[in-house]
Amino acid sequence: MRVFVIATLVAAAMLLSYVMPVDASGKNLEITIPNGASVQNELVTFHPEILPFDPHDTITWKNKDNTVHSVTSGIPAHPDYSGIFFKTGDIESSKSSTIGTENLTNFAYYYFCQIHPWMTGKLVLATAPESLPETVNAIVAEKEYRKGTDIVITGTVASDFAKTPYQLLVYQYPDRLVDVLDAKFDDDASYSQTIQTDGLVASKYTVRLVYGLPTQIATKTFELSETSTSIPKWIKNEARWWASGTLPDSEFAKTIEHLAKERILTLQKNDSSASIIPTWFKVNAGWWAEGRITDSEFAKGLQYLVNAGIVQI
Repeated sequence: MRVFVIATLVAAAMLLSYVMPVDASGKNLEITIPNGASVQNELVTFHPEILPFDPHDTITWKNKDNTVHSVTSGIPAHPDYSGIFFKTGDIESSKSSTIGTENLTNFAYYYFCQIHPWMTGKLVLATAPESLPETVNAIVAEKEYRKGTDIVITGTVASDFAKTPYQLLVYQYPDRLVDVLDAKFDDDASYSQTIQTDGLVASKYTVRLVYGLPTQIATKTFELSETSTSIPKWIKNEARWWASGTLPDSEFAKTIEHLAKERILTLQKNDSSASIIPTWFKVNAGWWAEGRITDSEFAKGLQYLVNAGIVQI
């Protein structure tokens, strides 16, 4: 009887260990080993070179090169200390290797390829106190955009980082890297980048600004929804009146503000208090009122002119 009970408990324990789900809160982040990485070249390295991660994420290196690579923690100058925190082993061409991060609790981890040691990268724990940005204005962006809108990401970091390099990583939720933008901060430690959304799908996105040494990480999320450019008919009447000179610029500016309020247009904020609308744009409004151009064409053109500062409301 005792043997039966023990055997039953062992079997139950084995079953529980088999069906127990892993922590599903983490993301599966990817780092690409690009084609040509086996040839020593400063411009060809891990992509992205610096990867922010959260606790419980997994990290996968995908080898798109035509030869084998082997990733290990550490730096090439001190090979005796390599592999202490993680090691992928050989990654054949077109294959991948994944590590967990549950034991990676330090602020940052350097790594390199043992076979091609000029290839180096860095993992940074995004929740570590050291990685938090020094300013609340690191990323300024809206919470929602419509597909087809050029998203302008701006911000300002601490003045010490002026003229230093940064990366802007754009992820489709939860973990698909869709864009990496490289640049340097301006003289006043500010920056401005544009994300074109025509090739993106409607989804939630996360933007991560990576900069500084030690590395700092700022994070912002936004929603991208499907384009729905259906402008009310009464606005078309106002456009006709404005094009003919019956409606003043100041009144048509209020119409543009209404389109922004209804999220038909996504406008970047400007500090101008005056309403300035070029006379030549009245021709476009007249064409739209006559049905010669579509709602979408008129909205995109107007949105571009406002965001570029040509039309001021």
